[in-house]
Amino acid sequence: FNYDRSFERYLLTALLTRFRDHHRPDEIIKAFKRLPITHIYGSLGELPELVTEGRQPRAYGPIANAAELEVAVGGMQLLGEGDPLQPGSGIAKAQELLVSSAGDVVFLGFGYSDDNLGALNLKRNVSGEFRQILGTIVGYGSKENQEALMLLINNHGQAFKTRWDVDVATVVRDWPVSVFGPPRQH
Repeated sequence: FNYDRSFERYLLTALLTRFRDHHRPDEIIKAFKRLPITHIYGSLGELPELVTEGRQPRAYGPIANAAELEVAVGGMQLLGEGDPLQPGSGIAKAQELLVSSAGDVVFLGFGYSDDNLGALNLKRNVSGEFRQILGTIVGYGSKENQEALMLLINNHGQAFKTRWDVDVATVVRDWPVSVFGPPRQH
């Protein structure tokens, strides 16, 4: 839900480092691109290694000039700006992904505000007896705050199966099958 690309950068770097002895970088990048990572309000530009056709890449790092600022701002969509459900928008892509995905929904570093949960329309888009919602809840602190968060999510028609009170890197490291699914057989 944020504009930052730190997660993609971190994960891609980790994968390239971990598998460099067994796979070429282009193979790892191709596999990485299969992961459905969606910034529903846009991003600060696509990383050059991951850029899709028709999009403007921007290197990871601070914005250094007016051209980079233009790319960053052009990739953002603010709440209440334009039609959030227009085809191709981040919110529309996220909703489509939720509906079409057969697997669980995993929120990493997610801001569980009423606006964000409402934008996803979880009640309509995440249904099915075997689907579950998992996510990080770092920063929610007390048991009372966590219970209030669970009530908010329940009000949107869903319930958490797993709540990780740890950071994203720990989840990816310690529970990779929950995040990425089982390994593919070749």
